[in-house]
Amino acid sequence: MTFDPVNQFLNTPPHLPLDPEIPSIETQRTLLQIYFDRIYPGAPFIHKDRLLASFESDFQPNPALLYVLYAMAISQRNQVPEDILKTYSPTFFQSRALWHVQKNLAELKDLFQTVQALAFLTVFETGLSKRASTFSDDQANVDAMHAYLLSGQALRLSVMLGLHLLDDSYDEGLARTVRHAFPSLLPPPTSYDELEERRRTFWMVHICATMTSVQTLWPACALAPNEIYTLRPSNDDGFGQIVCSRSFQADLASQKFCPPECRWTRLV
Repeated sequence: MTFDPVNQFLNTPPHLPLDPEIPSIETQRTLLQIYFDRIYPGAPFIHKDRLLASFESDFQPNPALLYVLYAMAISQRNQVPEDILKTYSPTFFQSRALWHVQKNLAELKDLFQTVQALAFLTVFETGLSKRASTFSDDQANVDAMHAYLLSGQALRLSVMLGLHLLDDSYDEGLARTVRHAFPSLLPPPTSYDELEERRRTFWMVHICATMTSVQTLWPACALAPNEIYTLRPSNDDGFGQIVCSRSFQADLASQKFCPPECRWTRLV
């Protein structure tokens, strides 16, 4: 009999004690609204309108990303309806998010949203988890170790997707040979918002990797500055709300999509 680790993993359900029912659509909408109202403004690195539109369609976002958003939202206990708090807990959603992350890695699917989920899980472990709210030094150290491992996974995966070389690849047009050519698992972006979301996601991962290194005093998993060819996020309050209708590829070739007045200096 041939051993198939992927199928064996996928056929093994997550071990969740007293597993409640999957949340109803209304419950999920409520938790998403809480996330976007309370947490999203502090780290707007996912595209709000695109995620919500996808949620209401037949092509929903990956469960790993959704579950970690629910975990962060339900941690805002004073904002969550009592009936939801009685049924679900942050650790319920966190456990499901972690399982779906590993499922995505086993299948090598939805890797960009998996990077985003790993970044959120890192933040959750360091500040929003139920365990992190206790005052046990030993448990806080465990949370920091978990966050260090998660941020390392996120950074490795972002490198596989080429998120650290976004502008080295595209600033001078799609036909240009990439200076640091290497196999990438992510196709070129098709819109301004998609490119900006990738930039924001990479820098969120980079910050998480640096932050967890400081917390654990272990060596940083972050890339060196001279290895990063991705511009910092733009100062654009409209990100997540407006999808540009201009010709993206034409503006890529003419470098009109990256005005210097709305961009910080590249790290080199």
